Amino acid sequence: VSGHDGVYVIGDAAYLEAGGEPLPMMAPVAIQMAETAAQNIRRRLAGETPSPFRYRDPGSLATIGRNAAVAYIRGIGFTGFPAWVVWLVVHIIQLIGFRNKLFVLLNWAWDYFFYERAARLITTMD
Repeated sequence: VSGHDGVYVIGDAAYLEAGGEPLPMMAPVAIQMAETAAQNIRRRLAGETPSPFRYRDPGSLATIGRNAAVAYIRGIGFTGFPAWVVWLVVHIIQLIGFRNKLFVLLNWAWDYFFYERAARLITTMD
């Protein structure tokens, strides 16, 4: 926070720009803000100068159906099954703990092979 040394705002409460554009209120931005804030708190405690926040865009992923996704990573865009596999792997990797990763992977595999659907939509009124 400008003018208040040692005060940090991260996540959706913070407003930062990169290249003249506001950064999106998304988890990758908040995670990087938190990492920078933690490093700067450590630096201040050690008597060092804090470093400025620099956003590194990890890309974007979105699943749009069974075996279908869109991805844009490091300037490369791709779609379809390869993007869906990348989406799956990235989301499993981001989970904390081996047990969580295993259970989510097994649950997703079960749903995939047995065509289980996590959401049910009501499309007509009876």
